[in-house]
Amino acid sequence: MPFPICTAAFVAPPFLLAGQLVVEQVGDLASRADQVILHYLIQILYEFIILKTS
Repeated sequence: MPFPICTAAFVAPPFLLAGQLVVEQVGDLASRADQVILHYLIQILYEFIILKTS
């Protein structure tokens, strides 16, 4: 299944970058704990996208 994996490789990084930007923007207002939670949510989303498309 090389095609879906390649698709995930191209689709997932923009989501991660967007997530990182959100974390940075929210960082000024949010506590450190909230940033950690957001980070893990982004990781879970990333893994879900990879698993779903592979």
